[in-house]
Amino acid sequence: MSDPITGAVVVYDAADNETRLQMLVNGTAVPDHSAITRAVLSFGTLDIDSDVAGALFDLAQTTYLGVQLGTSNLRKGLHSVRVKTYDAQHPNGVVWTDRLKLEVR
Repeated sequence: MSDPITGAVVVYDAADNETRLQMLVNGTAVPDHSAITRAVLSFGTLDIDSDVAGALFDLAQTTYLGVQLGTSNLRKGLHSVRVKTYDAQHPNGVVWTDRLKLEVR
């Protein structure tokens, strides 16, 4: 869910809501996310890594990357998030954005 005013993805603190992130290349949705083997969301100096906190991520989906951040103890407020994924063809990862707006309420 996005906030209509800020455009930020909304995460509800202490809730199990799933946030679905869809990767785009030149404005077109990547058709298959199933190759992703690891994802890292960076909030400044804090990394939330699927290799460490696997229960927060759903890497099995083919059309999006699912994350449940409501139980990750993020501080409330607006964050700028870096999204990086890994797969067999990209062992050093691909940075999709470093400016995803995410608001924890």
